[in-house]
Amino acid sequence: MSRFDYILRRKTTKYAKQANKGRKMVRFEPGDLVWIHISKGRFPSKRKSKLMPRADGPFRIIEKVNDNAYKVDLPGDYNVSATFNVKDLSPYLDDDDDSDLRTNHFQPGADDVHHGNYNPSRKAESNMQEDSDGPMTRARAKQLQRALTNQIAMIEAASELKISNQFEIGSRVLICLQLELGDGKSP
Repeated sequence: MSRFDYILRRKTTKYAKQANKGRKMVRFEPGDLVWIHISKGRFPSKRKSKLMPRADGPFRIIEKVNDNAYKVDLPGDYNVSATFNVKDLSPYLDDDDDSDLRTNHFQPGADDVHHGNYNPSRKAESNMQEDSDGPMTRARAKQLQRALTNQIAMIEAASELKISNQFEIGSRVLICLQLELGDGKSP
């Protein structure tokens, strides 16, 4: 081997290493489940707008054509070739734990599902305590003012309800509910 061939191979290896830096090697076996990427060029009827799904599946791999191409078991309504490049396939990861999709696993305790008794006034109290950090904006000032007004109204209503009779209690609760719901009707 000459010096020129050595330099050429070394440069080629260096170039290939840099070019393949962000690539990952994905290999599938027959029987694996995969998602297929739906592009406008290959599936014009499935990608008419950007709000439609970008992937479909899972589908089973029938055979491996080579390291870069696989044959997928597609239903007849797709009317396209069943051979896909590996860049159009994503592995299907089965969820065995039946996790709730509304749970955010990146933040501990961040679940947007209300369990048990839900009390919006308790939520407002916790929001006031949590939002004490950071700059005061107009939106935060209005939110704080509404929360304080609601708290004062609840305290006043509780003190007045202790000395009034049962009929007045029901009518005042009805008035408060109408005002909070924004009906605009006053009795």
